[in-house]
Amino acid sequence: MVPTRRSTARLLASGSVLRAANLAAQIVVAFFLTPFVIHHLGDRMYGLWALVGTFIGYYGLLDLGLASAVSRYVARALGKGDREECGRVFNVALELYLALGLVVVALSLVLAFLSPRFAHSPQDAALFWKIILILGFSVALSFPVNVFGGLLSAELRMDSVALTEILTQLLRTSLIAVALLAGGKVLALAWVTFLSNVPRMAAYLTIAHRQCPWLRFHVQPLFGQSTKVLFSYGVFALVAQLSDQLRFNADSLVITAFVSLAAVTHFRIAALMVTCLMNLMIGLVGTIQPWFSRMEAVGDYGAIKSKFLFAMKLAVATVGFIGFGFIFWGKPFIQRWMGRPYLDAYPCLVVLTLGYVAALGQGPSTILLYAISKHRFFAFMNLAEGVVNLALSLWLVKSLGIFGVALGTFIPMLVTKLIVQPLYVCRVSFIPYGEYMRELGRSLLVTGVGLLIPGLISARFATGNYYSLMAVALSSLICYMPVICFLHLTREERAILAEAILPNRAARAQQPALSAANSTDGISPAEL
Repeated sequence: MVPTRRSTARLLASGSVLRAANLAAQIVVAFFLTPFVIHHLGDRMYGLWALVGTFIGYYGLLDLGLASAVSRYVARALGKGDREECGRVFNVALELYLALGLVVVALSLVLAFLSPRFAHSPQDAALFWKIILILGFSVALSFPVNVFGGLLSAELRMDSVALTEILTQLLRTSLIAVALLAGGKVLALAWVTFLSNVPRMAAYLTIAHRQCPWLRFHVQPLFGQSTKVLFSYGVFALVAQLSDQLRFNADSLVITAFVSLAAVTHFRIAALMVTCLMNLMIGLVGTIQPWFSRMEAVGDYGAIKSKFLFAMKLAVATVGFIGFGFIFWGKPFIQRWMGRPYLDAYPCLVVLTLGYVAALGQGPSTILLYAISKHRFFAFMNLAEGVVNLALSLWLVKSLGIFGVALGTFIPMLVTKLIVQPLYVCRVSFIPYGEYMRELGRSLLVTGVGLLIPGLISARFATGNYYSLMAVALSSLICYMPVICFLHLTREERAILAEAILPNRAARAQQPALSAANSTDGISPAEL
């Protein structure tokens, strides 16, 4: 029905907008907070904080891919209107996450006992074991809450999830500023992280209860059919996550071992910037994954194909402009932001940006694979990429330092994302390879044309001044947007984008036509 259509469109639009706002808030916080924290802690202690963060990052692997599986199968069940199946999947996942939380606690205790092996002095070891225990317990408590996050995503309530994360980010940032200004150090950061996570967990529980009043808690067989289904999906999501760990978290370990803790801080500046880009793109296009799963459940492949190609156009255009900005404005920005001693991060930023532009332009294809449960080969491809990344980083770091680690990330990423992944996506889906590559090639060409004038503007006016950089960025965007809107997007796609940005205005404009329509004229999923 029409109200359902508009409601779904608004949920997807508001989810994308709020997720983008959340990521923008993270970028702003990182912009101001990173130099603030580094200057209060010093390069060495910040390097220790980053090293602990590397170990905590590996805890994410204990998720075993279940968060993706919960969102996928709950969304599919909702697409079929089967709430009994929704409840069954949810309760099994909750039991599994409670067990995994206990595993996180045990692992934290082991790492705390082994802390002298990870630190260069008794003082560092004492800090390490305290921080790893505090953050470990925080992660353990968060694990069961992940199920509620997956449930809300499947219900297309990414807006509620994003708003919760925005408020949590504001709380955490405020507490960090207060703690450091009061003289706190790295241990205070750990306590702030733990305490700011508690209201977030309470909010997830409350919102899920309100949005899903039909949900009932009951014990399910832990090793029944639902568990097998979740693990058969989640195990391959886990393999893909392992590649992400190898791409970023292993870099800190390699640099610590072969360069220094201080060098980790310099590399993290470039890594932080491309991580912001990656998270922004996931936030913008990731909201469509549950919708893909719902449409796959009812067999509407035409709707999936049209929205997939549209999402790819938007992904290439968006990541192309931001990547351009990193390359053309990155050097003066780092000099102004962190200071001249940190300019060795800029070559790393250029190389990482090129790799992630190639990868994130393919972001919708990754989302599609997860949404239709065709991510098995993708997972092993990602793992192979991560292994090659680690091997190249170990080889190149000896002669090129942190720039060699960046090259180790870039080379395998370029091959897998531009050559292997498109072939696989078209092989397992309903999208012809020729059409896929034509749209991708056209997107890259139009994006390149749109960046010609911004390139001239940047070469002439970009300097190490915030006002200058903002003026250059704004003028570049003004020149870029018309090219994308009128050469890249069709009239129908521009209308969809306008409705996503201004849904209320679009709904009012369509109201006369909707009122005149015959009540038996249904709205197909392809129109969402």
